[in-house]
Amino acid sequence: MKIESKNKTKKHTSVKRLDGALLRRMLIAGRNELKRRAEEINRLNVFPVPDGDTGDNMLSTVDSGVRAIEDLDTRDLSEIMLPLSHGMLLGARGNSGVILSQFFKGVADGLGNSSSADAKELGNALRLGVKEAYETVTTPTEGTILTVARESVEYAVSKINPRTTVKSFFSDLVRELRASLGRTPELLPTLKEAGVVDSGGAGLFYLLDGFNRALRCDESEEDKDRYLSAAKIEGKTAMISKSNESKLAVFDEYSEMKYAYCTELLVQLTRAKCDTDTVDTDFVRRFLLAIGDSI
Repeated sequence: MKIESKNKTKKHTSVKRLDGALLRRMLIAGRNELKRRAEEINRLNVFPVPDGDTGDNMLSTVDSGVRAIEDLDTRDLSEIMLPLSHGMLLGARGNSGVILSQFFKGVADGLGNSSSADAKELGNALRLGVKEAYETVTTPTEGTILTVARESVEYAVSKINPRTTVKSFFSDLVRELRASLGRTPELLPTLKEAGVVDSGGAGLFYLLDGFNRALRCDESEEDKDRYLSAAKIEGKTAMISKSNESKLAVFDEYSEMKYAYCTELLVQLTRAKCDTDTVDTDFVRRFLLAIGDSI
């Protein structure tokens, strides 16, 4: 007599705590969704400069993190989060990639050495992620990935109750991600002029929607266009359509791009050379602001 295991068909509906094994599956699903959408996100990229690489940069950042954890066989959440955060930091590309890596750094810090986390603990960690992301940017601009992260986390945390599961928490998070993303053109005139939503916010949406799909055991291709590019975002026009693609050329022959490329660098402090506890990082930031922008 054949007996089918109940665990085989379980779809995480009653999971009260997120562990490392589940997070690893969610991360890989999120990376895959971001990879499918990278070119679409590139076409949305008009702020801070229309260089059309946000999708590639965010994918490179996440992919670096996933490579750091995809071979790990552990259920311990901290044993996944710490190498993930470090991998994303090393692979961070562009403004949105750096912000995303710092968001995950804050989440990792918030989870500390936890082997698993419930919705309330996840909410607190995500709040730290938002705080870290905002502090990364010299002049935070609303209507960007920062706003989308902050509003969605605040919404999901506000919905937490004793019955909240990991699945319902991420469902609330992604619901507000979509809504917040749809509001970005009202906050940032550059987006409204171009007829698009924020590219970094779109990248964050797709990444966490991949998380959500993994929780629902739904990574099929059948409904991959159901959200942003197919029809509408909260009653607004689609992100990309034939009628508004021409509007993306807001950077034309009369525009000036003073600084023509992005630079990322890592500074490794060593105790043999300096007192690493008292280094004035603001001095470095002030110097960089004098020779570039969007620091």
